[in-house]
Formats: sequence, structure tokens, C-alpha cells
Amino acid sequence: MPNFRPNLKKKSEIHAGSKYKGIVQVNGLPAHDVQAQRVFPGQAQQDSLAEYHVEDLFIDTATLQLVMTKDNVPRHVVHQIRYADHKLVNGVLVPFSIAEEISGQHTWELLLSQINFNTGLQDSDFVLSAGRLN
Repeated sequence: MPNFRPNLKKKSEIHAGSKYKGIVQVNGLPAHDVQAQRVFPGQAQQDSLAEYHVEDLFIDTATLQLVMTKDNVPRHVVHQIRYADHKLVNGVLVPFSIAEEISGQHTWELLLSQINFNTGLQDSDFVLSAGRLN
């Protein structure tokens, strides 16, 4: 989603809503389209920036894996991030392929060959000592 941060006193002043839009095709496969929208207090009607507060999440109907996100960036440009090649690593489902498109143009791609989580950590790494409190 766009990195728009209004000047608000509390995070609780920002509300979110979601809407199920149905099943669509993403990369030739059926996906659930779930739309999330941030709503700001006092925003009774759509403002000129409303389209930038919306993101569509596309979830594969068979695997329930996130396959794409889509939102708009300034000047009504469509921004998409595609996720593929999901693998289970130490209990975490990770997309090993992540690619971005802006206005239909491929901008970058990240291809992982391996990933590790929390290697070499000990329980003692999470214990606060008196000297570490300040």
C-alpha cells in the first residue's frame, strides 16, 4: 500500500474495511480477490486520495497462498507485486519468487534459492539483564 501517513494522534483513529470481490484469474489460475481499504476518521465520503488507500489481495483458491497484491500509486498507476514458488521452511510458508510491476512494466524480481530463520539464536538472547535495561 502507498506509504501515506496522515498526522493523527492515535493509531486507533485509522480504521480499515474489507470486501470480498469474487474469484478472478491471476496467471491463469482462479484467485479470491479481497479488497482492503483504510478509512480515516471523519471521512464520510470518498476523497480525491481514496483510490490510494485501497489494496487488492489475490489468494489462490486451491492453496490459499497469496499470489498477488495490487494497488494504485499517484497518477492512477497500477502497482502489482506477484508471489510464486511458495515453499515451507521451518514451519513458515515463503514465496521464493517475488516480482513487481508498475503500469505493466516489470521493475524488479527477487528469486530466493534458500532462506533461514533465527539460526544460531539461544533462549538467553531474549533475556534482559540489568545492564541492558538502560
